[in-house]
Amino acid sequence: MDLKIGDWITQYSSGYWQIIDIKPKFADETRNNEYANYNKGDLIGSWVIAKKGFTDKMKFRTDFDWLDSALCKKLPAEKEEQIKKYFAENPKLFEKFENAEVKLCPAVSTIWLQLNEEQVETVKNIIDRMPKLFTASFFTEELKKQGLSECVHHSPGNYCINFFSYLWDMDENFDVLYHRAVLNSFDDPTK
Repeated sequence: MDLKIGDWITQYSSGYWQIIDIKPKFADETRNNEYANYNKGDLIGSWVIAKKGFTDKMKFRTDFDWLDSALCKKLPAEKEEQIKKYFAENPKLFEKFENAEVKLCPAVSTIWLQLNEEQVETVKNIIDRMPKLFTASFFTEELKKQGLSECVHHSPGNYCINFFSYLWDMDENFDVLYHRAVLNSFDDPTK
């Protein structure tokens, strides 16, 4: 589907949304199975950043979302005309829509850890020293340098680290760049 900035769409979240940006979607891993066949770094689609203008019942509402372009469906011309007419009759709402501050929820990835109190402090220090943008492999290498590789678990441990990213932010090796890490405890709900 040929989508462009400014198009009005529907998507998996209800309502009518306008595309405000389109970013390339590169594979961050190689897959070769019945569902997908691509190599890391292949261009496999695009990410759409969209601003909600209306509910399904044409009630004005603003929100923001980002999603795979394959989940978008362009609105029919008559629905786009209805939106244009609505905004022409409601210029203050049009201005509110146009000037809405873009707020996107990041994607969240998780690494589970089994840590004692001393190791918790070491992990907190690693998180505090992370650069503005970093990859998961950079973080796990920092754990390794501190002798904490054995603390990483494939199943839930007593801590997890949530990494926050926008999946279009990647390094030259097509690894996702994270912009924040948060350590969470599951031992004691008061922590």
